[in-house]
Amino acid sequence: MTNQRRATRLRKILAKKKIESLLVTNILNVRYLSGFTGSSASLLMLKDKALFITDFRYLSQAEEEVTGFKIIKQEKPLGQTLAKILKGVGLKELGVEEGHLTHKEFKALEGKLRPVRLIPTSGLVEGLRLKKDRREMAKIRKAASIAVSAGWQVISNLGQGLREKDVAAELEYQLKKRGARKASFEIIVASGPRSALPHAQAKDRRLKEGDLVLIDWGANFDGYNCDMTRTVAIGRIAKELERVYRTVLRSQKKALSLLGPGVKNSTIDKEARAVIKRAGFGKYFDHSLGHGVGLAVHESPTISRFKRHEVELKAGMVITIEPGIYLPSSGGVRIEDTVLITKNGHENLTEGFPKEMLIL
Repeated sequence: MTNQRRATRLRKILAKKKIESLLVTNILNVRYLSGFTGSSASLLMLKDKALFITDFRYLSQAEEEVTGFKIIKQEKPLGQTLAKILKGVGLKELGVEEGHLTHKEFKALEGKLRPVRLIPTSGLVEGLRLKKDRREMAKIRKAASIAVSAGWQVISNLGQGLREKDVAAELEYQLKKRGARKASFEIIVASGPRSALPHAQAKDRRLKEGDLVLIDWGANFDGYNCDMTRTVAIGRIAKELERVYRTVLRSQKKALSLLGPGVKNSTIDKEARAVIKRAGFGKYFDHSLGHGVGLAVHESPTISRFKRHEVELKAGMVITIEPGIYLPSSGGVRIEDTVLITKNGHENLTEGFPKEMLIL
């Protein structure tokens, strides 16, 4: 999908919501609409104009990357630049992305743009980003391919004595070696009792016989992300931890079997969670079942049992499915895949890495 088509779709949404104009400050939304890959810019969407605003550091880059927008050099704070642009335009209202402006920034804009009234908005561009086009799908597939290959290279060589943080560093190196721009996020490697910490940071702890090792990683390829988790065993582990692993795997398989267009995210979460509850581990799974993936590694939709998050899945959405059980002081298991919703069901983009328990 071209940038112009995306901008056209956004204008239709603005018209439907009776929003006269929109200031886009979320840098991922800026990229989505304009093609700009830098780290500082904003967009001004007016009825008859589309303006890209950035400072001198990014002008050359913008001229190479940005299409469908007139490029404006920002020489003063954003509020002053916008005031100059809007002088004489007769604009009455300007939508702003409330989730991407601090209160201080909002008040500064309000002061400089008066009498233009600022209208807080939420999720307008993010709503467009929910369904990926073919180019986006291809980039996420590539990211997933890189992550699977790099993960297998590192995890298949795990053993006693290795430090968590060295495993994380080697995995990040292998991702980049295969073409990733970076890891999607700080790689999680948590072993033994620390595997019960869902978002543990890799530490100096060395892997030991009887450990579960939870590894959560992803690749960023050309701006697009994937996200996956595998949990492996170092030698023989406790019977209870084996039962935890089998339960999480059943839960994930149940969730995956339900995926397809028209299915509610709350239904998927409920069914996957029921598997864990029946096994007696319900209180040890307290996070959502998954989340959207794309330009951000965590984006809409949230795969959750809560009504406030409820949506129907649609073809083109990319989500994770990641049930987990975390037993304090004993260990934890999470199994996660990145999945594309298709017209006829789903495509598991990270299934190339086995999920039956690996004993290393």
